[in-house]
Amino acid sequence: MSNNELPDVQLTKPKHEIAINRVGISDFKMPIFISKKDGGVQHSVANISCYVDLAPNIKGISMSRIPIGLMKFAKEQLSSKMMIKISENIRRSTEADLCDLGYYFTYFLTKHAPVSCEPGILPYEAWFNMIKTKDDHLFRFSVETIASSSCPCSKEISKYSAHNQKSRIKITCQGRKDEFIWIEDIIKIAEEASSCEIYSVLKRPDEKVVTESMYENSKFVEDIARSCYVKLSDIGSIEKFKVEVSNDESIHAHLAKAIIANY
Repeated sequence: MSNNELPDVQLTKPKHEIAINRVGISDFKMPIFISKKDGGVQHSVANISCYVDLAPNIKGISMSRIPIGLMKFAKEQLSSKMMIKISENIRRSTEADLCDLGYYFTYFLTKHAPVSCEPGILPYEAWFNMIKTKDDHLFRFSVETIASSSCPCSKEISKYSAHNQKSRIKITCQGRKDEFIWIEDIIKIAEEASSCEIYSVLKRPDEKVVTESMYENSKFVEDIARSCYVKLSDIGSIEKFKVEVSNDESIHAHLAKAIIANY
């Protein structure tokens, strides 16, 4: 029996004619490569989600058309412009009004210890999202940076020291039309807003500098969020943004959090 003779159950009428906002696939993994600010490209592995909308009178989408659409562009460099092409191709092939495409991946940067200059590699979690309709598109991306902070309150009231935290700083950006924003620039903003950067390799002289820097630059979770807000507001290519800071407290069982956005 040929494909033309096989029944297409997806096109039959559903029992309940209700529109579905998102239907598709998630946890689809494939290799990607993207541009680096200092030149060249970086390779990583993305965990991809892709959804479309479904009209109320259709039972289901042709689900196989989504991975086929993703594989069609597997050898292309990932960017916001490429995601427009990918999502529009999938939107058309599934005969949908909208395609919601997300790439989750780890972005790596080499960092040198502050004194010994020993190299180390740090991972940063990134997310690219494209929502594509027939006539418009919306691209947003997020980067989560891990840094450190020390508590100004405990520094002020304690005789010996201040308790510290590991800070997770997630920044989500929506750029202005056709404007480009580097992942590295967002990471820099997050690290400069914290009490101190973290490193994967530290010798004793490095540890001394990092510990003392963190102590001298003590910050609340609120301070970090506000500092990110100020720096992001100065970047003309960013139209909207959201900052989420989560401090893993060393003397509490809970997290301290702060969320701030310009919309």
